[in-house]
Amino acid sequence: MYDFLSYRPIHEGDAQRLLDWRTSPHVARYMLSQVERDLDRQVQWIRDSARRPDFAHRIIRIEGRDVGYCSITVRDTAAGVGELGVYIGEPDTPRELSIFNFLGTANHALFTLGLTKLVNRIVENNPRTLK
Repeated sequence: MYDFLSYRPIHEGDAQRLLDWRTSPHVARYMLSQVERDLDRQVQWIRDSARRPDFAHRIIRIEGRDVGYCSITVRDTAAGVGELGVYIGEPDTPRELSIFNFLGTANHALFTLGLTKLVNRIVENNPRTLK
């Protein structure tokens, strides 16, 4: 898609990084739920997620560096509806590049997974997205 953008599978060794990103103030304030800072629970969540047929997630890489997280949850298999979740965990990620992560996630959902509709929740306190 873009030379600077790539994705890699998530493994248990990513648990601390994902937990740090997800609970950081610059990410947590945009989430619909809060996550406890419990590494064992995070590792178990990674294990459980790997077994789910309705869920796919990856680490987002920009210019070869792990910078964020994306997920696709299939909400309605028959209708081909999926929900996207995307955030950038590394605050120093160039904004002009980070916007492309959504496109890569959407392309994977539509063209690789074969979904036909995508939903994405936008919360009222996300001014950059609303703009």
